[in-house]
Amino acid sequence: MTESFSELPEDVLAEWRALHAEAAQAYADLAPKRFSRRVLVGIAAGVILLLLGAFWGADRFYQRIEATRQAVAAVTQDAFATSSYETAAAQAAASTAIADAANQTATVQAIERASVDATATAVAVAGECNARAQYALTVADRPELSPARGTQYVVGSAEPAIYAVWQVTNMGRCPWNVGPDAAEETGSVVVVRVEGLEPVEAEFRAEGGDMWVDPGETVEVVLGFTLAQAEGEIEGEWMFQIRGFFLNDQDHLRLNVSGWVVRVTPTPRPSPTPTDVPPTFTSTPVTVRPGRPTDTPTPVTPTNTSIPAPITVEPGRPTVTPTPRPADTPTHTPMPITSTPIMPTSTVCP
Repeated sequence: MTESFSELPEDVLAEWRALHAEAAQAYADLAPKRFSRRVLVGIAAGVILLLLGAFWGADRFYQRIEATRQAVAAVTQDAFATSSYETAAAQAAASTAIADAANQTATVQAIERASVDATATAVAVAGECNARAQYALTVADRPELSPARGTQYVVGSAEPAIYAVWQVTNMGRCPWNVGPDAAEETGSVVVVRVEGLEPVEAEFRAEGGDMWVDPGETVEVVLGFTLAQAEGEIEGEWMFQIRGFFLNDQDHLRLNVSGWVVRVTPTPRPSPTPTDVPPTFTSTPVTVRPGRPTDTPTPVTPTNTSIPAPITVEPGRPTVTPTPRPADTPTHTPMPITSTPIMPTSTVCP
């Protein structure tokens, strides 16, 4: 009982002690009246039990309320944490989207500025480069020949690609457009023959495959030639036409070469003549005895066993087919037949 009371709150115990003291006092005051005292004790005990039950029920009730409150607090805290995380993620996503949008906007603005600057530069260049004095060039002294001078071409083989390459440097103040479809107003480059100002087909090999040759850069200019031209003497001079301006006062492409390619016709070699080996015949004498039939020898026709020498055929030369000769027919001379008589032999009986 003491342990049960020790679990009660102090205020409940104090009140219980007070009630107990009052009950004890009442019991003492009613000592003569035993029945009344018992009634009072029972009432007091009942009151105490009611109070204890009330306090116990209140404690249980408050414990349940506290557990519920703690559960609600935990759920609320989790929800708040989840909401905070989702809010942070949403804010991060929003920040990333805003940053991406800002970067895209900056990129678009940079492209627009670059386009505007390029347009302004193109307009400025177009205005400045629309003058012949803005174009100048230098050409290397000697072109590079392919194939090398004196190369032999064997008739019947594949014809080589024949071309000459010059190194040309832009020494002016404006760029060149060496593209195949370049417009004249963009600084197109055309190679023309000095005699007659006839345009010729040329190939331009810019560094890195770029079709623009800026001032100070070098480009390779390639002119092709035919085999018939390379076999004779080539003497030519070509100049440049840039943006429609003929640069006749600048360096020209010059070529003076003879015997660039030498044509060689292969000479056919005579085919070897096959050698016939005469056959060898051997006659065997035949002995005929009287009283026996005579075997008439059958003439043997020899076979020509001559072996022709091998024929070597070289590419590009005509092949000579040897004409077969008729087989040699040997003349058979019959040998004389000798007859040996058989002498009779006499036998003497004793």
